Amino acid sequence: MSINVVYGETNVCNFVEALSQLTDDRDNRGKRHTLAFVVAGVVCAIFSGRSKVSSIFRYLRNRIEWLREVTQPPEAGVVSRAHLPRLLARVDWVELNTLIDQHFGVQVELSATHDWVAIDGKVLRGTLASGDKPSVVFAVSHASRTLLAQAPMQGSKVSEIPVVRDL
Repeated sequence: MSINVVYGETNVCNFVEALSQLTDDRDNRGKRHTLAFVVAGVVCAIFSGRSKVSSIFRYLRNRIEWLREVTQPPEAGVVSRAHLPRLLARVDWVELNTLIDQHFGVQVELSATHDWVAIDGKVLRGTLASGDKPSVVFAVSHASRTLLAQAPMQGSKVSEIPVVRDL
């Protein structure tokens, strides 16, 4: 699903002003970025079709001058890629969605499951002694330790990558 939103600079500026009212429960010690600055950039990134953290981070990094101009902290830097998910995890998404709906008439869906998955390929023991041995790629949930998926693989370890993409 994609969101097609046309927004003018006035709407963005009013939205940024409204973001300053978001609940920010972070400790003031060590706080480098205002919540309004980061969330404004993230929302604009999402409206531009970005959905993954790395893509949102690149959007913020590439448009830092515009974000500084719109949000008015001229000295603000880009939030680090590692810190971005931690900061977004603390955002009250119900409160943010209310503001987004009021200003742009759309809702943003948070679809993070917070579940880590380990993926690895293994050669099957006791199979053919020569040539390419049959292998299997497994995906296992860290939290529940359950097998989520598996796929057969033939060839060298290099072939794990396309198998994992299909998995």
